[in-house]
Amino acid sequence: MKKNNITKDLRVSFKKDCPIQTYSDLKTEFGYQDRTLQRKIKICNLLASYNMNSKFYTLPELAKFNNYGIWSYKRILFSRYGNLYQTLIILINQSKSGFTSKELSLIVQVKTDDALRVLCEQKRLQRQKHKSNFVYYSIDGQSFEIQQTNRLHNATVPQTYCLPDDKNIVISVLVEIIHSDTISVKKLHKALKNQKTEVSEYQIKSILAHYDLKKTTYRSLP
Repeated sequence: MKKNNITKDLRVSFKKDCPIQTYSDLKTEFGYQDRTLQRKIKICNLLASYNMNSKFYTLPELAKFNNYGIWSYKRILFSRYGNLYQTLIILINQSKSGFTSKELSLIVQVKTDDALRVLCEQKRLQRQKHKSNFVYYSIDGQSFEIQQTNRLHNATVPQTYCLPDDKNIVISVLVEIIHSDTISVKKLHKALKNQKTEVSEYQIKSILAHYDLKKTTYRSLP
Protein backbone atom coordinates (compact mmCIF):
# COMPACT_ATOMS: atom_id res chain seq x y z
CA MET A 1 0.00 0.00 0.00
CA LYS A 2 2.82 2.34 0.92
CA LYS A 3 4.51 1.71 -2.45
CA ASN A 4 1.24 2.37 -4.29
CA ASN A 5 0.80 5.68 -2.46
CA ILE A 6 4.35 6.72 -3.29
CA THR A 7 4.03 6.08 -7.02
CA LYS A 8 0.35 6.70 -7.77
CA ASP A 9 0.76 10.39 -8.59
CA LEU A 10 3.66 9.68 -10.94
CA ARG A 11 1.95 6.83 -12.78
CA VAL A 12 -1.33 8.67 -13.39
CA SER A 13 0.58 11.46 -15.12
CA PHE A 14 1.16 9.07 -18.04
CA LYS A 15 -1.90 8.60 -20.26
CA LYS A 16 -2.68 6.97 -23.59
CA ASP A 17 -2.82 10.35 -25.31
CA CYS A 18 0.36 11.42 -23.52
CA PRO A 19 2.42 8.23 -23.06
CA ILE A 20 5.83 9.88 -22.77
CA GLN A 21 7.34 12.59 -20.59
CA THR A 22 10.79 13.99 -20.02
CA TYR A 23 12.62 14.05 -16.70
CA SER A 24 12.19 17.85 -16.71
CA ASP A 25 8.44 17.47 -17.31
CA LEU A 26 8.08 15.22 -14.26
CA LYS A 27 10.27 17.40 -12.09
CA THR A 28 8.38 20.54 -13.04
CA GLU A 29 4.95 18.94 -12.61
CA PHE A 30 5.57 17.44 -9.18
CA GLY A 31 8.37 19.58 -7.79
CA TYR A 32 10.35 16.57 -6.57
CA GLN A 33 14.01 16.80 -5.65
CA ASP A 34 16.29 14.78 -7.95
CA ARG A 35 16.86 11.95 -5.48
CA THR A 36 13.13 11.61 -4.80
CA LEU A 37 12.21 11.65 -8.48
CA GLN A 38 14.91 9.12 -9.37
CA ARG A 39 13.62 6.82 -6.63
CA LYS A 40 10.05 7.11 -7.88
CA ILE A 41 11.13 6.43 -11.47
CA LYS A 42 12.88 3.27 -10.30
CA ILE A 43 9.92 2.09 -8.19
CA CYS A 44 7.52 2.66 -11.09
CA ASN A 45 9.81 0.70 -13.47
CA LEU A 46 9.58 3.51 -16.00
CA LEU A 47 11.37 2.87 -19.28
CA ALA A 48 13.85 5.45 -20.52
CA SER A 49 14.29 6.01 -24.25
CA TYR A 50 17.49 4.55 -25.65
CA ASN A 51 17.90 7.44 -28.07
CA MET A 52 17.35 11.19 -27.59
CA ASN A 53 19.90 11.10 -24.72
CA SER A 54 17.56 8.87 -22.66
CA LYS A 55 15.56 11.92 -21.61
CA PHE A 56 12.10 10.48 -22.31
CA TYR A 57 10.19 8.09 -20.06
CA THR A 58 7.11 5.92 -20.47
CA LEU A 59 5.15 3.24 -18.62
CA PRO A 60 5.84 -0.26 -20.03
CA GLU A 61 2.11 -1.01 -20.27
CA LEU A 62 1.55 2.00 -22.55
CA ALA A 63 4.25 0.98 -25.04
CA LYS A 64 3.27 -0.87 -28.21
CA PHE A 65 6.27 -3.12 -28.66
CA ASN A 66 6.92 -4.92 -31.94
CA ASN A 67 8.18 -8.50 -32.25
CA TYR A 68 11.67 -7.39 -31.27
CA GLY A 69 10.50 -5.57 -28.16
CA ILE A 70 11.01 -2.12 -29.73
CA TRP A 71 8.53 0.75 -29.67
CA SER A 72 8.97 3.88 -31.77
CA TYR A 73 6.86 6.86 -30.75
CA LYS A 74 7.42 9.98 -32.83
CA ARG A 75 10.98 8.74 -33.47
CA ILE A 76 11.58 8.30 -29.74
CA LEU A 77 12.69 4.71 -29.18
CA PHE A 78 11.98 2.44 -26.22
CA SER A 79 12.88 -1.19 -25.56
CA ARG A 80 11.09 -3.58 -23.26
CA TYR A 81 14.58 -4.77 -22.25
CA GLY A 82 15.90 -1.40 -21.04
CA ASN A 83 18.82 0.53 -22.50
CA LEU A 84 20.58 -0.11 -25.82
CA TYR A 85 23.28 -2.33 -24.29
CA GLN A 86 20.77 -4.57 -22.51
CA THR A 87 18.64 -4.72 -25.64
CA LEU A 88 21.51 -5.78 -27.91
CA ILE A 89 22.58 -8.52 -25.50
CA ILE A 90 19.08 -9.98 -25.25
CA LEU A 91 18.39 -9.75 -28.99
CA ILE A 92 21.65 -11.54 -29.77
CA ASN A 93 21.20 -14.16 -27.03
CA GLN A 94 17.71 -14.94 -28.35
CA SER A 95 18.70 -15.02 -32.02
CA LYS A 96 19.00 -18.24 -34.01
CA SER A 97 22.03 -17.20 -36.03
CA GLY A 98 23.50 -14.09 -34.42
CA PHE A 99 23.35 -10.62 -35.95
CA THR A 100 25.60 -8.29 -37.90
CA SER A 101 25.72 -4.65 -36.83
CA LYS A 102 23.74 -3.71 -39.94
CA GLU A 103 21.02 -6.21 -39.11
CA LEU A 104 20.83 -4.94 -35.55
CA SER A 105 20.70 -1.31 -36.70
CA LEU A 106 17.63 -2.08 -38.80
CA ILE A 107 15.96 -3.61 -35.75
CA VAL A 108 16.78 -0.99 -33.12
CA GLN A 109 16.80 1.91 -35.61
CA VAL A 110 20.04 3.46 -34.33
CA LYS A 111 23.71 2.81 -35.03
CA THR A 112 25.08 -0.08 -33.00
CA ASP A 113 28.80 -0.29 -33.84
CA ASP A 114 30.10 1.54 -30.76
CA ALA A 115 27.81 -0.32 -28.34
CA LEU A 116 28.76 -3.68 -29.86
CA ARG A 117 32.46 -2.87 -29.59
CA VAL A 118 32.07 -2.04 -25.89
CA LEU A 119 30.04 -5.19 -25.20
CA CYS A 120 32.67 -7.35 -26.87
CA GLU A 121 35.44 -5.65 -24.89
CA GLN A 122 33.46 -6.37 -21.71
CA LYS A 123 33.08 -9.99 -22.88
CA ARG A 124 29.31 -9.77 -22.74
CA LEU A 125 29.16 -10.69 -26.44
CA GLN A 126 31.54 -12.26 -28.92
CA ARG A 127 32.03 -11.79 -32.63
CA GLN A 128 33.32 -13.87 -35.52
CA LYS A 129 34.10 -12.94 -39.11
CA HIS A 130 31.58 -14.36 -41.60
CA LYS A 131 32.27 -13.56 -45.25
CA SER A 132 32.93 -9.80 -45.26
CA ASN A 133 31.10 -8.95 -42.02
CA PHE A 134 31.46 -9.52 -38.32
CA VAL A 135 28.61 -11.48 -36.77
CA TYR A 136 27.84 -11.04 -33.07
CA TYR A 137 26.97 -14.08 -31.00
CA SER A 138 26.08 -15.14 -27.47
CA ILE A 139 28.97 -15.82 -25.08
CA ASP A 140 27.21 -19.00 -23.94
CA GLY A 141 29.17 -21.85 -25.48
CA GLN A 142 26.23 -24.04 -26.50
CA SER A 143 24.18 -21.14 -27.86
CA PHE A 144 27.19 -19.86 -29.80
CA GLU A 145 27.75 -23.22 -31.52
CA ILE A 146 24.11 -23.40 -32.62
CA GLN A 147 24.05 -19.78 -33.79
CA GLN A 148 27.29 -20.08 -35.73
CA THR A 149 26.21 -23.35 -37.36
CA ASN A 150 22.95 -21.77 -38.47
CA ARG A 151 24.75 -18.73 -39.84
CA LEU A 152 27.36 -20.78 -41.71
CA HIS A 153 24.71 -22.96 -43.33
CA ASN A 154 22.33 -20.05 -43.97
CA ALA A 155 19.66 -22.12 -42.27
CA THR A 156 17.93 -19.32 -40.44
CA VAL A 157 19.07 -15.94 -41.69
CA PRO A 158 17.26 -13.45 -39.44
CA GLN A 159 14.53 -11.23 -40.77
CA THR A 160 15.82 -7.90 -39.61
CA TYR A 161 13.14 -5.45 -40.53
CA CYS A 162 9.92 -4.48 -38.82
CA LEU A 163 7.36 -2.20 -40.39
CA PRO A 164 6.51 0.92 -38.39
CA ASP A 165 3.48 0.45 -36.14
CA ASP A 166 1.85 3.53 -37.67
CA LYS A 167 0.34 2.41 -41.00
CA ASN A 168 0.09 6.04 -42.12
CA ILE A 169 3.89 6.21 -42.16
CA VAL A 170 4.08 3.14 -44.41
CA ILE A 171 1.50 4.62 -46.78
CA SER A 172 3.29 7.99 -46.86
CA VAL A 173 6.60 6.36 -47.78
CA LEU A 174 5.07 4.19 -50.52
CA VAL A 175 3.16 7.15 -51.97
CA GLU A 176 6.32 9.27 -51.96
CA ILE A 177 8.18 6.48 -53.81
CA ILE A 178 5.55 6.55 -56.54
CA HIS A 179 5.41 10.35 -56.79
CA SER A 180 9.12 11.06 -56.64
CA ASP A 181 10.24 8.04 -58.70
CA THR A 182 13.05 7.21 -56.27
CA ILE A 183 13.92 4.68 -53.59
CA SER A 184 16.90 6.62 -52.26
CA VAL A 185 16.53 6.57 -48.48
CA LYS A 186 18.07 10.03 -48.04
CA LYS A 187 15.94 11.61 -50.77
CA LEU A 188 12.77 10.02 -49.43
CA HIS A 189 13.61 11.09 -45.89
CA LYS A 190 14.25 14.68 -46.99
CA ALA A 191 11.03 14.85 -49.02
CA LEU A 192 8.91 13.40 -46.23
CA LYS A 193 10.55 15.68 -43.68
CA ASN A 194 9.57 18.67 -45.83
CA GLN A 195 6.02 17.34 -45.70
CA LYS A 196 6.20 17.24 -41.88
CA THR A 197 5.99 13.44 -41.88
CA GLU A 198 7.74 11.99 -38.82
CA VAL A 199 9.75 9.07 -40.17
CA SER A 200 13.35 7.97 -39.67
CA GLU A 201 15.79 6.67 -42.27
CA TYR A 202 15.78 3.31 -40.48
CA GLN A 203 12.00 3.09 -40.84
CA ILE A 204 12.27 3.87 -44.55
CA LYS A 205 14.92 1.14 -44.92
CA SER A 206 12.60 -1.31 -43.16
CA ILE A 207 9.72 -0.48 -45.49
CA LEU A 208 11.94 -0.92 -48.56
CA ALA A 209 13.19 -4.24 -47.19
CA HIS A 210 9.71 -5.46 -46.32
CA TYR A 211 8.43 -4.86 -49.85
CA ASP A 212 11.75 -5.96 -51.37
CA LEU A 213 12.10 -2.67 -53.24
CA LYS A 214 15.47 -2.32 -54.94
CA LYS A 215 16.76 -0.17 -57.76
CA THR A 216 16.61 -3.02 -60.23
CA THR A 217 13.15 -4.23 -59.23
CA TYR A 218 11.76 -0.71 -58.98
CA ARG A 219 12.92 0.29 -62.45
CA SER A 220 11.32 -2.80 -63.90
CA LEU A 221 7.90 -1.93 -62.52
CA PRO A 222 5.34 -1.01 -65.23
